[in-house]
Amino acid sequence: MSPAFIKGSEVNFPRTKITYDKFYVMKNINEAVDQVRREERYENEFLKRTRYIWLKNPENLTKRQKKYLHLYLR
Repeated sequence: MSPAFIKGSEVNFPRTKITYDKFYVMKNINEAVDQVRREERYENEFLKRTRYIWLKNPENLTKRQKKYLHLYLR
């Protein structure tokens, strides 16, 4: 949530708690991970075409993706 939204909520509803929707938290995390990957891929060719490997749950990776990730993390 934006700082303006949080401040407005605190001012107008001082006795309430702010909750965050898991969808939007994960959306922001995924966008941050993707932004870092995009910036670093220019320095490291190995990261090219790896977007979904970094965004997937490790247990959902295919054998090929696991092998590729294992090579990178050495």
